[in-house]
Amino acid sequence: MSTFFEEKDSKVMKYRFDDPKRAYDICREILDHGIQEEEWYEVAYAYLYMGDTLFSLGRMSEAIDCMLMGEKIQKKYGYDDLLMKGYNITAIIYMVQSDDFLALDYYYKAMKIAKKHKNYVMLGMIYNNIGTLINNNGDAVGAAEYFEKGMEISHMKGEEDGGLTYSESQSYINISSKYVELGDYLKAKEYLDKAVKGDKKYYIKHLRINIILAYATIYHKLGEDEVAYRECMKIFDNEQSSFFEIESYIGYIDIGEILIDMGYTKDAKRLLKIMEKVCEKEYTNARRKELCIRYIELYNKENNKEMSIYWCKEYYKVSEKCYEELRKTIITSIDNRQKLEDERVINIELSEDNKELVKESQYDELTGINNRYGLTKEYNILNEKAYRNGYSICLAIFDIDYFKIYNDSYGHLAGDECLKSVANILKKCAGKDYYTVRYGGDEFIIMGINKSDNELKQFVDRLFNDMAKAHIEFGEHPFSDIVTISLGAVNVSAGEEYDISEFIHSADNALYKVKQNGKNSYYITDSL
Repeated sequence: MSTFFEEKDSKVMKYRFDDPKRAYDICREILDHGIQEEEWYEVAYAYLYMGDTLFSLGRMSEAIDCMLMGEKIQKKYGYDDLLMKGYNITAIIYMVQSDDFLALDYYYKAMKIAKKHKNYVMLGMIYNNIGTLINNNGDAVGAAEYFEKGMEISHMKGEEDGGLTYSESQSYINISSKYVELGDYLKAKEYLDKAVKGDKKYYIKHLRINIILAYATIYHKLGEDEVAYRECMKIFDNEQSSFFEIESYIGYIDIGEILIDMGYTKDAKRLLKIMEKVCEKEYTNARRKELCIRYIELYNKENNKEMSIYWCKEYYKVSEKCYEELRKTIITSIDNRQKLEDERVINIELSEDNKELVKESQYDELTGINNRYGLTKEYNILNEKAYRNGYSICLAIFDIDYFKIYNDSYGHLAGDECLKSVANILKKCAGKDYYTVRYGGDEFIIMGINKSDNELKQFVDRLFNDMAKAHIEFGEHPFSDIVTISLGAVNVSAGEEYDISEFIHSADNALYKVKQNGKNSYYITDSL
């Protein structure tokens, strides 16, 4: 390696977490130098860490673009060390975007290379990341098994680990969350104490935030609000730059929620004002949305209706922007899904425990209806049949109105029950006439063939009527007292050249029109 690259590499590693914008600029220098000198390792390296730093800055779409460009070069020249790290980071990005299947695919790709090179530190990190994915889906107990296995594997002696470091402190924090879920707060604190005694060398800013948040949560759950309050106040001793880290942002927001819940609204407001400045400087709609929710909680606690209404309006504005951003990524996500499924058929090796984690099953574990995993395959079958017989094919997308507010109001367990209820209503209404899918989060997809526009409309009307009859209570709903849905659909004559992405795009546009004109309604189009 050249002296130029060695110097720049050390700076990227130095600023990667502390100042991602500065690290990104250095990566640009490496990229320009690599292209000019035809040093393709430098080019591949630059794309990898440009993607990583863009992710830290909250620029998800640009981050994915860089990761995919880096992946092509890494594959072409066999740069396994970079490819392995790239797969892991790409998986994390998809996990943040709630595309768990794509995330798992990339984790397994990284895992395969790590096993090949006996890189046990990376293997430990991957197990820890998969545990985080499982924990995000509400299974803290199951997640702890992966955290513990990751810690065990990371201690195995293997080949050179390329400067990677495994944070036992983070694993102890993660395991602690298992005992918080089980209500064993003393055991949870025991693991947190281990985290604090860990190697301080690897205490990056967001890890310190996680520890403060975890202690505050435990003490609050134990009814020791004075101690919890002192823990929360420690955040104001942190460096100002820590507030701008994407990994830390949600931690700060959650600390604000604890302060609000305990009644310390003045301190919560002080924290939220700081986070509002973060949003202004490093603006992303997702961050702004979380901030809006906390402000709504704060002003509801203070019975300040005027400010609560203001932040409700801000929340709806940002939600629409978030929805538009998500809509633009759907086509890319579907294309990537298809490519990865093709690669899976050609060459995939999963260990037995990974097969247990994600079976190639058509059913969503929570709701019991089909999941998105087999969606493209089922579409191809239906479309071929429809085209062969001269039938039409229809696809609808619907989601639950204000589901984020529902979750925040009633808790994630109630949110899961709501999803189950909606899925059951959909399943009974659809019968054997339609293929139903939980697409992700609170989004559902419905597909059918040989349905006239009137038949499709009758089905949608039945679905909306059945939802109303179910009367799922939603007291915080802005315009109703029960759970409602919004739906967009497309119904066209099948074409041999049509791809599922075109149907999803068209149905999603129809859904967007519904949301522009008010929710709890539907719109059906007859064109792709």
